[in-house]
Amino acid sequence: MCYRLFDFPNNASLAPHILPEETGADFELVLVDRSARGQKDPDYLRLNPNGRIPTLVDGDLVLFEAAAICMHIADRHPEAMLIPPLRSDERSHFYKWLVFLTNTVQPPDQVPRKTSTVGPSSQACSPSPSQATCSTPPGSSTSTS
Repeated sequence: MCYRLFDFPNNASLAPHILPEETGADFELVLVDRSARGQKDPDYLRLNPNGRIPTLVDGDLVLFEAAAICMHIADRHPEAMLIPPLRSDERSHFYKWLVFLTNTVQPPDQVPRKTSTVGPSSQACSPSPSQATCSTPPGSSTSTS
């Protein structure tokens, strides 16, 4: 499974950025340059007609809204145990804190973030959102800053 997360630092994408790393999932971090109005680019608007960041592509599924992206990733990776059982008080608290995190808490500009466009296993997704398969690109590596 390989995700493509369209992201811009300090733009409501802290939690969606963390979850693929916490699950160990393969993902590609794709910079949407807000300073150049990349969120209004026609290609990006085909993925997210609202022109908002972040957006997640998982195969043919395209999601936006940080909380929805987080719940999707947590549901896809039950082995990571990131989400409590259904119908439990803990699950309700999970929703509360997830919404708080995705709507209220954002990192200051000085927080270092992963700069690589490749996930933890050095794999990149195919360029087409409808073909989100993973392959190891030649000479690829992951890094953090």
